[in-house]
Amino acid sequence: MDEFKAEIEFNVTGPMHLFREFAPLIRKGGAKKVMVLTSALGSLEFSGPVEGPCDSYSVGKAALNMLTRKWSAALKKDGITTVLVHPGYIGSTEMGAGIQAWVEENMPDLPNLTVQTSVQCCLKVMHGATGDDNGLFFNEDGTTRPW
Repeated sequence: MDEFKAEIEFNVTGPMHLFREFAPLIRKGGAKKVMVLTSALGSLEFSGPVEGPCDSYSVGKAALNMLTRKWSAALKKDGITTVLVHPGYIGSTEMGAGIQAWVEENMPDLPNLTVQTSVQCCLKVMHGATGDDNGLFFNEDGTTRPW
């Protein structure tokens, strides 16, 4: 239960507080875009039938996805485009290393990105986002991901 509470605090409550603090600045900004980093593991369609690691993490990311969808609808009237981006699998991170054996067994063709490549891809998605993309869930390569 403690792990679950920690994931909700980190993946939902933390971003909510952060956004509330930055919302006035975003409203005044030129680009008016918000990118929320999420995970494919927070996709109900992808993660639901997948037995594997990170159950608490998946629930936290799914909650973050719903929260962001709600924000995106509310912020659209202010001209703010909000997108969610799955940064890809990054095996060199602590989390990536922790699920490496599972990935190799269950998703052997999944690209193992470097942090630098992932960041570049995510920024490309954010910079390319338009009002029509508001509220969408993207992969790091710019393709949309199911909820």
